[in-house]
Amino acid sequence: MAGTVDDEKAGEDRKEAMQALAHHSTLLDDGAAHLPPEHREYLLQRHGTLALDPLPSADPADPYNWPSWKKNANLVLVAFHAMMTTFIAAGIIPAFEAISEDLGCSLQRASYLTSMQIAVLGYAPLFWKPVSYRYGRRPVWLLSTVGAAVCNVGCAVSHSYAAMAACRCLVSFFISPAIAIGSGVVVETFFKKDRGRHMGVWTIENPLDNLTLEELEEQVAAFRLKYGLANFVDEELLQKGARVAQSGRTFEAIEELTPEELQALRDEHTRLFKQPPAFWITICCTCIAAALQGWDQTGSNGANLEWPAAFDLNPNTVTGDVWILGVVNAAPYFAASMLGCWISDPLNNYTGRRGTIFFSAVFCFSSVIGAAFTQNWVQLFFCRCLLGIGMGSKAATVPVYAAENSPAFFRGSFVMSWQLWVAFGIFLGFSANLAVYQVPRIGWRLQLGSAFIPAIPLLILIWWAPESPRWYIKKNCYPQAYNSLLRLRNVPLQAARDLYYMHVQIELENRMLAAEQAARDGRRPGEEEATVSRTPVARDLYKAKMYVRRFVQLFTIARVRRATLASTTVMLAQQMCGINVSFLAQLRRRLRSGGANASKIVIFYSATLFVDAKADTRTALLVSWGFGLANFVFALPAVHQIDTLGRRTLLLITFPGMALTLLAAGFCFYIPDTNEARLDLITFFLFLFAVFYSPGEGPVPFTYSSEAFPLSHREVGMSWAVATNLFWAAILNTVFPRLTDALGNTGALGLFAGLNVLAFVMIFLWVPETKQRTLEELDSIFKASTRKHMRYQVTVTLPWLWKRYVLLQKGAERESFYVSRR
Repeated sequence: MAGTVDDEKAGEDRKEAMQALAHHSTLLDDGAAHLPPEHREYLLQRHGTLALDPLPSADPADPYNWPSWKKNANLVLVAFHAMMTTFIAAGIIPAFEAISEDLGCSLQRASYLTSMQIAVLGYAPLFWKPVSYRYGRRPVWLLSTVGAAVCNVGCAVSHSYAAMAACRCLVSFFISPAIAIGSGVVVETFFKKDRGRHMGVWTIENPLDNLTLEELEEQVAAFRLKYGLANFVDEELLQKGARVAQSGRTFEAIEELTPEELQALRDEHTRLFKQPPAFWITICCTCIAAALQGWDQTGSNGANLEWPAAFDLNPNTVTGDVWILGVVNAAPYFAASMLGCWISDPLNNYTGRRGTIFFSAVFCFSSVIGAAFTQNWVQLFFCRCLLGIGMGSKAATVPVYAAENSPAFFRGSFVMSWQLWVAFGIFLGFSANLAVYQVPRIGWRLQLGSAFIPAIPLLILIWWAPESPRWYIKKNCYPQAYNSLLRLRNVPLQAARDLYYMHVQIELENRMLAAEQAARDGRRPGEEEATVSRTPVARDLYKAKMYVRRFVQLFTIARVRRATLASTTVMLAQQMCGINVSFLAQLRRRLRSGGANASKIVIFYSATLFVDAKADTRTALLVSWGFGLANFVFALPAVHQIDTLGRRTLLLITFPGMALTLLAAGFCFYIPDTNEARLDLITFFLFLFAVFYSPGEGPVPFTYSSEAFPLSHREVGMSWAVATNLFWAAILNTVFPRLTDALGNTGALGLFAGLNVLAFVMIFLWVPETKQRTLEELDSIFKASTRKHMRYQVTVTLPWLWKRYVLLQKGAERESFYVSRR
């Protein structure tokens, strides 16, 4: 009987919650709930949404309801009017000498005309502002235009200094309304969400900012009951968490917080390593998966010295055998880019992040074991294709998994563990090659098969790690999401805060995507499309059957397209920088015998490279081992810098160094073959190249791409980014040996030095900063148009860099492109 009463009470609570949600359909529509149905229908037809701030009237003459061309035309006229205020004051300066001669006054006295104008411009707006409130903006603009024109004519016909001074002061008086009420035109014409674009600043919004405490409490209570959280999270705790999310970094003012909660909130911004055990299990899985990725890449490095001969191939002299060697080594990258990356989306949809990682680990484990027992190059090629499937799905999932489980402030540090431990895996692969290279007959088989070692702990440990809470939210499993957050955060308050803030931001994110897609489809979203759980368009974005549509939306929806452009840029830059071909500049066989040229690759062919350069096998493997160690060690500084300096800054300060070191290595090939310093200098500059690569273009691309996309497009977006990276790695791996023969060593490295410069420009113009923001707050970052971002970098950042670092003006200031309201 008690159970029946409890069930009835729970049913009543749920009914009340649904009624509350029907009245407040979304966090953004609450203000429209009181409007008449005709008014709401008009707003939906005109704007496609009720999420408007402020809410306009139902009159087409309301400036908020104007078409975009009219708003922009009005803005241009006001901007031109504002420009005239400074033009009129400055335009007279070149005429001072003529004025002093015509009016019979000194040059200094003539210059006072501009001083008087500036003084009037400072005080006249105090008159125009109340006048505009009383009579409206339009009469003021008309009076301003006519008055300024008449007074300018008066200045032109003045025959005395006093008349000229009076006319100039009147001109300033009449032209000054732009200063007084110009910004009001933006405020009274554009909605709050659009004002930042037209005022030159992009605002990072907190969607809870405009809610009163009562509204917030009502919506949190409804959220808790609707999503089945009543038996999992205390309402008081969830209310408190929502208030912390609303307050941002001013949480200290919330009196209800306990000392433990306050300390935990302070620590999450200052103490990188103060995280709960379950979070470190997540990071361990990320690190092991990354080490497996790196080991898989280098297992064939040492084996390249032996397996061609074992299969009766001679790539040193037979052209066809050179292509076989290249294709076998490139096979994992072609398979990863063509298949492995793309199956990660449906795998993530059905099995979650952990299931996809387990699947990829199975392929990585079985394929390298199979490669060790192959009897011909075709079998080896097939096994390496299977390896590519595991590598592709793993690379597209693990960084996303780490990003979704990490706290926002240190997300970059934790997600970059992917590339850091890829570098460590490369080092381990080189170490394994060195350990078994002397084993007769089967040494190359051991080198290929040794990569199974890190796959075993990954297969076991992944099931101890918590699933991504955002994946659970995507599946509408809020209790499970809360349980994951409890394991990933230090105190329950942080879990409650993050759960509610994720929900609000994801709801906003999906409304935006659904509205834009509806607009592209020529329809408007109806009132029933209010929340992520109720919006058919948004809900469909998550379904596996919508995979192709979501892929198309990578290039059609503006917010997603900008993330695609930025992530593609950083991924392409990793191949453009030359890391996978830095040792590809082969030391021609004439270093040893004057015979035919041979082209080999470093990360893949470095051992062969140094054997060709008169080094014995042990020395060649030691050099490769040293390169792998350098790649890992010099990535360590980025653990801290990626969240302090930022992703974009790390890229921009390291690309010039990579360009210069590749160019220097290329010029070293002009040193005569007989000079023993030749190889030492080439090796030195290529190691120095790795020093620049490791903290910048090494860790940033996968970190950046894993966080740039909205939740609805995160898997397919990451798949695209990783596929782009691996596809071009495969292309370089296959064709660059022949390209190097055509260009020569200096030409090849010079080409990549130039590509480094091109990549620098692309990153400077197209890649915005993402550090220290929640994944959902990045919607505000990518809401800014690429065109405006480029213009800001060219017109604001470049002049500031010139003043600060060339002219050494320490006081030079730069206006920020983004303003945070959280």
